[in-house]
Amino acid sequence: MKNIIDNISLYLSFLKISLKEILIYRIDCIVGIFSQLIVQSVSLIFIFIVFQNTENLAGWNFHQILLLYGVTRIAIGISGYCFDALYDIGPKYMRSGDFDKILLRPVHPLISIIGDSREFVSLADFFIGLGITIYMLIKLSIPITILLILKIIFFSIIGALIIGAINTIFSISSFWTYKSNEVIWSFYRIYTFTEYPIDIYNGFIKI
Repeated sequence: MKNIIDNISLYLSFLKISLKEILIYRIDCIVGIFSQLIVQSVSLIFIFIVFQNTENLAGWNFHQILLLYGVTRIAIGISGYCFDALYDIGPKYMRSGDFDKILLRPVHPLISIIGDSREFVSLADFFIGLGITIYMLIKLSIPITILLILKIIFFSIIGALIIGAINTIFSISSFWTYKSNEVIWSFYRIYTFTEYPIDIYNGFIKI
């Protein structure tokens, strides 16, 4: 148990250092966040267009869909920041041979890799999702209680861990191909299904 706690503590220290390094390049950070705002704006426009042709989607109205979208973005933002480095296992570590160096460290290899995150754009995802979620809760007149806040935090973290677990599983492909980032990305994009009610999908997609 102590070993697990030590690894988590070390991992959080790595992320803290990573965030400080990201903020050094402020212009790059601002441009990245701005570009992410554009991407999310396009997604929101798409949802708006859908509801110009229908009053509800599987019983969900426009504001409820936006609430679902916002909560999803929170989890995606957390996952992106915490696990983005998995994309680099093939092209960055395997191809260059740096993975051997990681194996020599007195730290679990996975902790070393995911602790080297540089995905500051995911922070924009997180704050966009948080903003949309809060606004929609107010719009839908849903009481913002301590229990509700705890639920959102809990399920956002669980959602992020699920996405991270999927990425970790498919990052194993880096041992056979340097293009592991493309393999991971293909399965990572499955999260887009969670931005809409599960009832609109067929049985295969639901599973």
